[in-house]
Amino acid sequence: ERVPDGITPGFDANPGATWMDLAERHDQVARGLRPTAASAERALIQEARARGLRDGRESMVVLDARNDRVVDWNRGDEDSVSMTGIMRDAARDGRRNLTLVHNHPGGDTFTLSAPDFQVLQSLDGLETIVAVGHDGSIYRATKQSTQFVIDGRRLNVENLAQLAFRLTLGATENGQVDRADLAEVHAFVVARSLQQGGVIDYRHALSLRASQLYARNRQVIEYLALRIAERLVG
Repeated sequence: ERVPDGITPGFDANPGATWMDLAERHDQVARGLRPTAASAERALIQEARARGLRDGRESMVVLDARNDRVVDWNRGDEDSVSMTGIMRDAARDGRRNLTLVHNHPGGDTFTLSAPDFQVLQSLDGLETIVAVGHDGSIYRATKQSTQFVIDGRRLNVENLAQLAFRLTLGATENGQVDRADLAEVHAFVVARSLQQGGVIDYRHALSLRASQLYARNRQVIEYLALRIAERLVG
Protein backbone atom coordinates (compact mmCIF):
# COMPACT_ATOMS: atom_id res chain seq x y z
CA GLU A 1 0.00 0.00 0.00
CA ARG A 2 1.32 3.42 -0.94
CA VAL A 3 2.45 5.64 1.93
CA PRO A 4 0.57 8.98 1.76
CA ASP A 5 2.51 12.06 0.73
CA GLY A 6 4.24 13.84 3.59
CA ILE A 7 4.55 10.75 5.78
CA THR A 8 7.93 9.22 6.54
CA PRO A 9 7.35 6.00 8.54
CA GLY A 10 10.83 5.84 10.04
CA PHE A 11 10.54 9.44 11.22
CA ASP A 12 7.07 9.02 12.66
CA ALA A 13 8.05 5.88 14.55
CA ASN A 14 11.19 7.42 16.04
CA PRO A 15 10.55 10.74 17.80
CA GLY A 16 14.04 10.59 19.28
CA ALA A 17 15.58 11.25 15.87
CA THR A 18 16.03 14.87 16.85
CA TRP A 19 17.75 16.15 13.73
CA MET A 20 15.64 14.30 11.17
CA ASP A 21 15.14 16.64 8.26
CA LEU A 22 11.73 18.40 8.31
CA ALA A 23 12.32 20.17 4.99
CA GLU A 24 9.78 18.19 2.99
CA ARG A 25 6.97 18.72 5.47
CA HIS A 26 7.83 22.37 5.91
CA ASP A 27 7.74 22.84 2.14
CA GLN A 28 4.14 21.63 2.18
CA VAL A 29 2.99 24.27 4.67
CA ALA A 30 5.22 27.20 3.66
CA ARG A 31 4.61 27.47 -0.06
CA GLY A 32 5.18 31.00 -1.34
CA LEU A 33 7.73 32.06 1.27
CA ARG A 34 10.96 33.70 0.15
CA PRO A 35 13.73 31.07 0.12
CA THR A 36 15.69 32.77 2.91
CA ALA A 37 12.54 33.23 5.01
CA ALA A 38 11.60 29.57 4.51
CA SER A 39 15.10 28.47 5.47
CA ALA A 40 15.10 30.59 8.64
CA GLU A 41 11.64 29.36 9.69
CA ARG A 42 12.53 25.73 9.02
CA ALA A 43 15.71 25.98 11.11
CA LEU A 44 13.73 27.35 14.06
CA ILE A 45 11.14 24.59 13.74
CA GLN A 46 13.92 22.02 13.92
CA GLU A 47 15.51 23.74 16.91
CA ALA A 48 12.21 24.10 18.83
CA ARG A 49 11.47 20.41 18.32
CA ALA A 50 15.01 19.42 19.31
CA ARG A 51 14.84 21.46 22.52
CA GLY A 52 11.54 19.82 23.44
CA LEU A 53 12.88 16.35 22.81
CA ARG A 54 15.80 17.10 25.13
CA ASP A 55 13.84 18.48 28.07
CA GLY A 56 10.13 17.71 27.47
CA ARG A 57 9.21 21.39 27.69
CA GLU A 58 7.66 23.91 25.33
CA SER A 59 9.96 26.42 23.68
CA MET A 60 8.98 29.51 21.71
CA VAL A 61 10.85 31.73 19.29
CA VAL A 62 9.73 34.80 17.37
CA LEU A 63 11.21 35.49 13.94
CA ASP A 64 11.12 38.81 12.08
CA ALA A 65 10.12 37.70 8.58
CA ARG A 66 11.31 40.97 7.04
CA ASN A 67 14.98 40.34 7.82
CA ASP A 68 14.97 36.67 8.94
CA ARG A 69 16.35 37.57 12.37
CA VAL A 70 15.34 36.07 15.71
CA VAL A 71 13.58 38.50 18.06
CA ASP A 72 13.79 36.33 21.19
CA TRP A 73 13.55 32.78 22.59
CA ASN A 74 11.74 31.55 25.70
CA ARG A 75 11.29 28.21 27.43
CA GLY A 76 8.22 27.15 29.40
CA ASP A 77 7.09 23.97 31.13
CA GLU A 78 5.54 20.73 29.88
CA ASP A 79 2.18 22.35 29.05
CA SER A 80 2.75 25.96 28.08
CA VAL A 81 5.17 28.75 27.27
CA SER A 82 4.66 32.51 27.42
CA MET A 83 5.89 35.31 25.25
CA THR A 84 8.67 37.43 26.71
CA GLY A 85 8.33 41.19 27.07
CA ILE A 86 10.64 41.64 24.09
CA MET A 87 8.41 39.40 21.98
CA ARG A 88 5.21 41.18 23.01
CA ASP A 89 6.61 44.65 22.45
CA ALA A 90 7.70 43.66 18.94
CA ALA A 91 4.41 41.89 18.18
CA ARG A 92 2.29 44.90 19.22
CA ASP A 93 3.89 46.94 16.44
CA GLY A 94 1.56 46.62 13.45
CA ARG A 95 4.40 47.51 11.08
CA ARG A 96 6.18 44.24 11.89
CA ASN A 97 5.77 40.91 10.11
CA LEU A 98 6.54 38.35 12.80
CA THR A 99 6.32 34.58 12.92
CA LEU A 100 5.93 32.72 16.20
CA VAL A 101 7.27 29.15 16.27
CA HIS A 102 6.74 26.75 19.17
CA ASN A 103 6.78 23.03 19.87
CA HIS A 104 4.04 20.79 21.25
CA PRO A 105 5.73 18.28 23.60
CA GLY A 106 2.68 16.11 24.19
CA GLY A 107 2.27 13.18 21.85
CA ASP A 108 -1.50 13.72 21.89
CA THR A 109 -1.36 17.44 21.07
CA PHE A 110 -2.38 17.96 17.46
CA THR A 111 -2.73 21.19 15.46
CA LEU A 112 -2.88 24.74 16.81
CA SER A 113 -4.95 25.47 19.90
CA ALA A 114 -7.60 28.13 20.50
CA PRO A 115 -5.13 30.06 22.73
CA ASP A 116 -2.66 29.99 19.83
CA PHE A 117 -5.26 31.62 17.59
CA GLN A 118 -6.14 34.18 20.28
CA VAL A 119 -2.48 35.24 20.43
CA LEU A 120 -2.37 35.50 16.63
CA GLN A 121 -5.53 37.61 16.64
CA SER A 122 -4.56 39.97 19.44
CA LEU A 123 -1.12 41.12 18.27
CA ASP A 124 -1.09 43.31 15.16
CA GLY A 125 2.55 42.65 14.30
CA LEU A 126 2.21 38.85 14.52
CA GLU A 127 1.34 37.48 11.09
CA THR A 128 2.00 33.74 11.38
CA ILE A 129 2.02 31.09 14.10
CA VAL A 130 3.62 27.66 13.68
CA ALA A 131 3.54 24.59 15.91
CA VAL A 132 5.69 21.50 15.50
CA GLY A 133 4.80 18.25 17.23
CA HIS A 134 7.44 15.92 18.52
CA ASP A 135 6.03 13.39 16.05
CA GLY A 136 7.17 15.70 13.24
CA SER A 137 3.77 17.16 12.33
CA ILE A 138 3.82 20.85 11.39
CA TYR A 139 0.85 23.22 11.69
CA ARG A 140 0.93 26.76 10.26
CA ALA A 141 -1.61 29.60 10.26
CA THR A 142 -1.24 33.06 8.70
CA LYS A 143 -3.64 35.96 9.14
CA GLN A 144 -5.92 36.79 6.25
CA SER A 145 -7.85 39.35 8.28
CA THR A 146 -6.27 41.72 10.79
CA GLN A 147 -7.83 41.10 14.21
CA PHE A 148 -10.03 38.37 12.59
CA VAL A 149 -12.72 40.76 11.39
CA ILE A 150 -15.68 39.31 9.46
CA ASP A 151 -18.31 41.66 7.98
CA GLY A 152 -17.11 44.46 10.24
CA ARG A 153 -17.31 42.35 13.38
CA ARG A 154 -14.32 41.15 15.40
CA LEU A 155 -14.50 37.41 15.88
CA ASN A 156 -14.49 36.06 19.43
CA VAL A 157 -12.18 33.04 19.19
CA GLU A 158 -13.09 31.78 22.66
CA ASN A 159 -16.79 31.68 21.78
CA LEU A 160 -15.99 29.92 18.51
CA ALA A 161 -13.92 27.31 20.36
CA GLN A 162 -16.76 26.72 22.83
CA LEU A 163 -19.24 26.25 19.98
CA ALA A 164 -16.84 23.89 18.25
CA PHE A 165 -16.50 21.86 21.45
CA ARG A 166 -20.27 21.56 21.90
CA LEU A 167 -20.71 20.37 18.32
CA THR A 168 -17.75 17.97 18.54
CA LEU A 169 -19.03 16.59 21.85
CA GLY A 170 -22.42 16.03 20.20
CA ALA A 171 -20.73 14.12 17.39
CA THR A 172 -18.96 12.03 20.04
CA GLU A 173 -22.16 11.27 21.91
CA ASN A 174 -23.94 10.11 18.75
CA GLY A 175 -21.05 7.85 17.77
CA GLN A 176 -19.58 9.84 14.88
CA VAL A 177 -16.33 10.55 16.75
CA ASP A 178 -14.47 8.20 19.07
CA ARG A 179 -14.23 9.73 22.54
CA ALA A 180 -10.46 9.18 22.50
CA ASP A 181 -10.28 11.52 19.50
CA LEU A 182 -12.46 14.28 21.00
CA ALA A 183 -9.75 16.80 21.95
CA GLU A 184 -7.86 16.46 18.67
CA VAL A 185 -10.99 16.62 16.50
CA HIS A 186 -12.13 19.70 18.39
CA ALA A 187 -8.80 21.42 17.69
CA PHE A 188 -9.00 20.58 13.98
CA VAL A 189 -12.58 21.90 13.82
CA VAL A 190 -11.49 25.22 15.32
CA ALA A 191 -8.64 25.59 12.82
CA ARG A 192 -10.74 24.63 9.80
CA SER A 193 -13.60 26.90 10.93
CA LEU A 194 -11.26 29.89 11.00
CA GLN A 195 -9.90 28.93 7.60
CA GLN A 196 -13.34 28.52 6.04
CA GLY A 197 -14.40 31.80 7.64
CA GLY A 198 -11.59 33.49 5.71
CA VAL A 199 -9.61 34.88 8.66
CA ILE A 200 -6.59 32.57 8.41
CA ASP A 201 -4.68 30.53 5.84
CA TYR A 202 -4.26 27.20 7.66
CA ARG A 203 -2.01 24.36 6.48
CA HIS A 204 -0.64 21.20 8.03
CA ALA A 205 1.73 18.36 7.15
CA LEU A 206 0.99 15.39 9.35
CA SER A 207 2.78 12.43 10.86
CA LEU A 208 1.40 8.95 10.32
CA ARG A 209 -0.65 8.88 13.52
CA ALA A 210 -2.00 12.41 13.10
CA SER A 211 -2.80 11.71 9.45
CA GLN A 212 -4.74 8.58 10.40
CA LEU A 213 -6.73 10.45 13.05
CA TYR A 214 -7.54 13.25 10.62
CA ALA A 215 -8.52 10.82 7.86
CA ARG A 216 -10.96 8.82 9.98
CA ASN A 217 -12.62 12.03 11.23
CA ARG A 218 -12.33 14.14 8.09
CA GLN A 219 -16.03 14.15 7.19
CA VAL A 220 -17.08 15.24 10.67
CA ILE A 221 -14.33 17.88 10.89
CA GLU A 222 -15.26 19.42 7.54
CA TYR A 223 -19.00 19.29 8.23
CA LEU A 224 -18.73 20.95 11.64
CA ALA A 225 -16.24 23.53 10.38
CA LEU A 226 -18.60 24.45 7.54
CA ARG A 227 -21.53 24.82 9.93
CA ILE A 228 -19.51 27.15 12.16
CA ALA A 229 -18.14 29.15 9.22
CA GLU A 230 -21.66 29.66 7.89
CA ARG A 231 -22.64 31.15 11.23
CA LEU A 232 -19.62 33.45 11.14
CA VAL A 233 -20.47 34.94 7.76
CA GLY A 234 -24.24 34.62 8.00
